[in-house]
Amino acid sequence: SGSPCRKYAAISSSEQRQSYKNDFNAEYSEYRDLHARIERITRRFTQLDAKLKQLLQGSEEYKVQTHTGSLIIEQQKVFF
Repeated sequence: SGSPCRKYAAISSSEQRQSYKNDFNAEYSEYRDLHARIERITRRFTQLDAKLKQLLQGSEEYKVQTHTGSLIIEQQKVFF
């Protein structure tokens, strides 16, 4: 999927404007879904980071939490 700038030249007519608007509307719900998914992932990593900061590095619980983070990363690779 190339750069949006290459696909969309400067608007020079009302038809072109409407065409761009239709494209935007057609893809907006997918964008919102992806944005929500990224927000959830970000929240999970923020929570994990906060937990790790409270744990002693190298402790068993620290290892469990870092492993959990690795699993989250691997899981997300499937979706993206």
